[in-house]
Amino acid sequence: MKLISSVEAAKLLQVHHTTLYRKETPDGHWCVIYGHRLRVHSVGIGPGAKRRYNEAEVQRLVHELW
Repeated sequence: MKLISSVEAAKLLQVHHTTLYRKETPDGHWCVIYGHRLRVHSVGIGPGAKRRYNEAEVQRLVHELW
């Protein structure tokens, strides 16, 4: 599984990267974009943890949408 940054995922989904943060569920494990859920992977511990997305999952969503 290849994880990509929120900036890379946002480019593929044609949204601003802050949209992914704003669309996260309250527990922070999912992002709901275009009515579809993407799993959010947290890399690191604490407030400095980075959000990452499964590239294959993002690509699948892109192909479903366009």
